[in-house]
Amino acid sequence: MLKSIAALFILFSCFSCSKTIYIVRHAEKVTTVKDNPPLTEDGKQRAAALATVLKNEKITTVYSTNTLRTINTAKPFADANALIINIYRPDTVQNVLQAIVQSKKNALIVGHSNTILPMLTKMGITPPKTDVPDWEYDNLFKVKYKRYCKDCKNPFVIKKVTYKKYGVLSKTVLAEPSHKMK
Repeated sequence: MLKSIAALFILFSCFSCSKTIYIVRHAEKVTTVKDNPPLTEDGKQRAAALATVLKNEKITTVYSTNTLRTINTAKPFADANALIINIYRPDTVQNVLQAIVQSKKNALIVGHSNTILPMLTKMGITPPKTDVPDWEYDNLFKVKYKRYCKDCKNPFVIKKVTYKKYGVLSKTVLAEPSHKMK
């Protein structure tokens, strides 16, 4: 009987060990403003589309750099879910990723064209592309982590990574189907 209870406890604790991190670049920004540009109307629509795409994903933590374009990309989702936006500096990405992994919570991270692929690399993921062009705003990376409960002292390991486009496609780029990454 005690073995059965212990087995149920271990099984239950495994379910709580799984989480997902969603990583996106900020939405379309105004190009006529040099310092800290806001979102364009298309960018505001993309931010709303992101909130819709992620509405059922049980995200409880939101991270953004301290720029208008990233904060306003995260804001519709954060507001719809009564979440605060945690501000991070690009040079602290490794610490943010570690905090997310240790938190056991699903998270959204909004970054920049030059930071989202390095985030994936820091997690040991080979990105599906080598760069994010300035005109491309529609990438959504989903990183699912799972902790193996036979030794819960080990860090989470990546179980599955998917890459897809969301919202209206950037420029004239054709959508590619969801990809599984290494």
